[in-house]
Amino acid sequence: MKKIITIPFYFFAIIYGCKTINNDQPKHIEVLETIMEDIKPNTVSWLDSGKVHFFKGNPVSYNGTHFEYDSAILIDYWGYDDVVKEDFFPVNERGQWISTILNIKKNAKNSLNLIDSILNDIKTYNDTALADEAIYAPTFAIVYFKHQKILGQTAFGPTSLTVKSTILLRNNSFLAILKQKQFYKIEELFSDILTKSKQ
Repeated sequence: MKKIITIPFYFFAIIYGCKTINNDQPKHIEVLETIMEDIKPNTVSWLDSGKVHFFKGNPVSYNGTHFEYDSAILIDYWGYDDVVKEDFFPVNERGQWISTILNIKKNAKNSLNLIDSILNDIKTYNDTALADEAIYAPTFAIVYFKHQKILGQTAFGPTSLTVKSTILLRNNSFLAILKQKQFYKIEELFSDILTKSKQ
């Protein structure tokens, strides 16, 4: 899975500038500015092609039983925009796909049984930790379909062990922190499925 590298690079650039700027201020300010210009923030845009519709029906939830869906897509993507400081699901409310998708696995319903079962288990959730959407930063997600329309989306933020979903989670919320062991198991299963899709 991807690692967040933006902060370390900024840190390196600032420290480098602070250590050397006193020796030759004009020269090293230029070096610092050059380094900073090379750092590209992660930005999100939306694609007009391949728009999808949302399924309108009764709300669904991870309620201890498998909710019914026809197909699913697993997505490896970057869901945090460094400029607007906001997180996003793979599909916005207008049915547009996010531009930062790196890899997908289509028709993954059969591969999702174990992941769904982990999310369906109340013991998966860390009820002693308060989920903070400000540090969510999703990097992989599941999009569920029914009748060729989106039934729900569930996205995961590895840095904070956070899951956010349009589907009601087992802790009766749409945002939660998972226990470390269970989160890493989901991440491992997800990575294995996506790796196989490349073969």
